[in-house]
Amino acid sequence: MADKPKNSVFQSKRTTPGPGFSIWERETWFREVDAVVVGAGLVGMGCALQLRRKHPDWNVVVMDQHPMGGASTRNAGFACFGSVSELLDDWDTLGERAVVDLVDMRWQGLALLRDTLGDAAMGYQASGSVEAFTDAGLFQRCVSQMDRVNEALMPVFGEAPFKLASDPSGLVDVCGAIECLLEGALDTGQTIDAFRQKLRDEGIRVVLGLSLEGLRRKSEGWTLETPMGSFLSPRVALATNALSRRWLDVDVHPVANHVLVTQPLPDLTLRQTLHHDRGYVYARPVHGRLMIGGGRHWACTDETATLERLLGWARRHVAGAEQAGIDHHWTGHLGIGENRWPVVKQVENGLWCAVRMGGMGVAIGCAMGKKLADMM
Repeated sequence: MADKPKNSVFQSKRTTPGPGFSIWERETWFREVDAVVVGAGLVGMGCALQLRRKHPDWNVVVMDQHPMGGASTRNAGFACFGSVSELLDDWDTLGERAVVDLVDMRWQGLALLRDTLGDAAMGYQASGSVEAFTDAGLFQRCVSQMDRVNEALMPVFGEAPFKLASDPSGLVDVCGAIECLLEGALDTGQTIDAFRQKLRDEGIRVVLGLSLEGLRRKSEGWTLETPMGSFLSPRVALATNALSRRWLDVDVHPVANHVLVTQPLPDLTLRQTLHHDRGYVYARPVHGRLMIGGGRHWACTDETATLERLLGWARRHVAGAEQAGIDHHWTGHLGIGENRWPVVKQVENGLWCAVRMGGMGVAIGCAMGKKLADMM
């Protein structure tokens, strides 16, 4: 079932067809389309850009149901490849070789994203990261295994990525910390905007706020049904990550991920990105405030409970956040499956997918999009 689309692929819930595109809409955006990418996040835009480079004469269209253009606008902007406790967690389930390959994929993916857009356009900061520990047992395990992890990852980085933080600034009431100077942070809004501008410069049309309601196999390609009407494309790439089970029988499901930003914190001293508890909690300074998110492993009863616990963690463990309050918050969705390996494959003739980014979409999204395009 995993290799088969649903009902070739998805039967629309509509009982009547959409009203139809105007002649201007059809002639401008949907006339003689060569490839459609569904999903305007980092994966989808990476795919579209590579298609343009491979096939400069193709008419490539990117569409997304979200008016802001994909779930990628709701991430926290971490340019990371995994903390020690997170990698050891994967090590236990996947094995050393698989973890090294995952880290290499993330590191190469970050390099591709930075090379594609440029650090200035992305608001990239080589901030480094720190993993904060409040569990002495977990800290001791990570310290005892850190040399082994560093040795395994030397071929990826050419240097040892992790070291003990002897005097971690910005942290309070922690039993230890491990630093990584190779990770960073980016401005998600700037990154998506810069990528979208690059697509426009390449003549790739991006249509936002247009949802895919149905997808039907035809002899000449695929009919894509939308609320506005339908159009035909011989090639369709699904870059829909967490939402992909709507169209495909694939091992991925959406997991809510809550993020909050505090009110301004004039005494905040944290300068690095921060990881905690196998990557399930993360934080970073943003415009004089603290952004903190995650907490899905706590299995809180609802969003409010998760936000309260995140805020409580920040007040206790981040210097300058003792009196922090929530300025605003949002929810994104991770594409999670049985393991952390992304699914990038041809589903059937004329249909491909790149899904299940496993919470590492910033690191691997652009690269997985390129890999998807190279299959088409």
